[in-house]
Amino acid sequence: MEEINLNKLVGEYFQLSVPPKTGREALHKLLAVKINGLIQTDFHQLIVLLYRVDVSEEKLKYLLKMNRDTDAGQVIAELIVDRLCEKAISKMKYKMPQKDIDEAERW
Repeated sequence: MEEINLNKLVGEYFQLSVPPKTGREALHKLLAVKINGLIQTDFHQLIVLLYRVDVSEEKLKYLLKMNRDTDAGQVIAELIVDRLCEKAISKMKYKMPQKDIDEAERW
């Protein structure tokens, strides 16, 4: 089974250079810095990225409301990493093995 490479996914979505052996907590902090920068300089781009990652708007609003004393970038970063992980697991779970597809039916 494939391994989920969250560092690579986050790097691709957010145009960040994430070292391969970065731990989850360090990944959250790195992403939080990027998100805080987007909040201050390009909020529209942050919204686009949240939509692209498919973050639940209701869940985001709820978590921001419940964590008013926590850095918004950190809350959003944790939510993004969790969502990317969910998407990767789902993709691996439902991925069809290439060997089971007839050559004529492959794209």
